[in-house]
Amino acid sequence: MARALCVLMSTSLAVLLVAAVAISAEGQRRAATQDRKGATSGPPLVAHPDRRSNSDVSQARAAIRARIASYVEAFNKRDAQALAAHWHPDAVYVNPITGDVVRGRQAIAAEFEKLFRDIGNARLRVVVHRIGLLSPNVAVEEGNAFLHENDKLLGQTHYRAIHVRVDGTWYLDRVSERDVPAASSYRNGLHELQWLIGRWVDDSEPGAHVWARYEWSRDRAFLVHWFDVEVDGTIDLSGIQLIGWDPIRKQIRSWVFDSDGGFAESWWTKRRGKWFIVTVGTTPEGAKVTSTHVLTPVDERTFRWKAVDRTIDGVPLPNVEEITVRRAD
Repeated sequence: MARALCVLMSTSLAVLLVAAVAISAEGQRRAATQDRKGATSGPPLVAHPDRRSNSDVSQARAAIRARIASYVEAFNKRDAQALAAHWHPDAVYVNPITGDVVRGRQAIAAEFEKLFRDIGNARLRVVVHRIGLLSPNVAVEEGNAFLHENDKLLGQTHYRAIHVRVDGTWYLDRVSERDVPAASSYRNGLHELQWLIGRWVDDSEPGAHVWARYEWSRDRAFLVHWFDVEVDGTIDLSGIQLIGWDPIRKQIRSWVFDSDGGFAESWWTKRRGKWFIVTVGTTPEGAKVTSTHVLTPVDERTFRWKAVDRTIDGVPLPNVEEITVRRAD
């Protein structure tokens, strides 16, 4: 058990702060001492995400994701009838531009025909943040929708959709949206981390999970990241990270705080498609820790992470070998 925890704290936890970015100072201390005599107690900083392992839940989420992909494809093909077929026969749709409320598939198809005339050649892209099952036949989806024309972002909304399952097929029942205002910090640099939005998990160690959730602050000035380290079903460590844009250095910076009292600050640089995150932290006991994390995006659902140049009070620590982190929703 002690060995497993050491591996977890030196590898999975490290992933956290750069899956979110920035290895926990406490995690590095534990990795350095290789002495973990039991899980720390105390409440997590935030509630951990839904982690039910039931295969039916996983299948439902996969089916809903397939419907979302089909919906986006129909939208970008300007096929209003195919788009309306994704909605329940009694669904209610609110046009986010006009505010008009329409009911039923044929009315929804007609509304999309009008919408397509208004938006020209714009294409839809959707980033799903969460899919949660309220019951076996009702699910809620949250995410962001983007309208692009070539490389220009025309608009963005945050949406919440209710899905219902009828005769084995998932349909949209209703969708609510609100505009997401642009912020100068987003335009200046944070937009390059948009792909992190959503939930991620590292489950490479048996019995251990590192859960991470990224979302925009209300005004989009920061990315906010919450994380939990779960060992044998118990939350062992929690924390929060803020990722922002430094207009003086013209660089992304981040700050992380964990539930044991460790904290760290990081500076981000992108080179050849990889993010190099130089991190300086302090343990609860006052030791200084440093490291450089290398974050490599692979595709929309995975990225690779490793840590190099690690020290504690000037004493070198072993590198953390590269691992793969995947989306959890």
